[in-house]
Amino acid sequence: MTDSILAGTSLAGRAAGSLNYKQPMDRSHIEKISKALADGTRLKIFEAISASKCISCGEIVSMRGVTPATVSHHLKILNEAGLIACRREGQFVYSQAVPETIEAYTHALTRISTGKRTSRRRVLSHVIKCALATVCSQFLPFVVRASIFSQSTVPKASPNNSARPQLALTLDDPRLSLGLALKWPEANNRILKAISERDIRAALFVCGMPVDEADGIKLLSAWDQGGHLICNHSYSHKFYGEQTSYADFAADFLKNEKVIAPYRNR
Repeated sequence: MTDSILAGTSLAGRAAGSLNYKQPMDRSHIEKISKALADGTRLKIFEAISASKCISCGEIVSMRGVTPATVSHHLKILNEAGLIACRREGQFVYSQAVPETIEAYTHALTRISTGKRTSRRRVLSHVIKCALATVCSQFLPFVVRASIFSQSTVPKASPNNSARPQLALTLDDPRLSLGLALKWPEANNRILKAISERDIRAALFVCGMPVDEADGIKLLSAWDQGGHLICNHSYSHKFYGEQTSYADFAADFLKNEKVIAPYRNR
């Protein structure tokens, strides 16, 4: 079977060496490759080409059970995306994969993915910085405190935040007595403000004993109203092991259920 159906198309004579990936792949090329590989039949054709050093259109037709016209259409799209290169030998056109394209495409996707992780790391860094400043603020000069809580350090909100992976935090053992000049209401408000500015949802694991009083209800209610999870971390922080039986540990855990029961996000 001949490959004359490809005559006159942009496929003939296209060489792998004509592609230059010294520069990072631009977004339009990333989109073109993604669309080229999104079709199931086209992906199978590309797999067949990649598995062979060189393959003709007729061989692809016999392997995949599709018409020559369909194969020609798919080869044209793969070629325009730079995924394959074609050369003519007489009346036959042979296709081969261009590994440099896949390598550049992979690197481009890695850059995009790394950029998102970096953004999440900036958010997490800011939240941790605010939390540390909350605990240590009475020891810091005013200028340092102002720098830590400056709005310029807050990462900008994404215009499409709902479509991106979300960051979640877990925090353990809130307490009313901090042993610091900073009182719990201010510390609590600062932490809640830092995470709410980034639309982050946290899980607060509550050890009941330190908050089992009227002010503790206020503290936990603030987290609950902020949409954060209120979770059980036992009542007196017993450690299950040789000195604590399962029955004692379970009883302590169930005792804490009464502390967190009133909250809707438990």
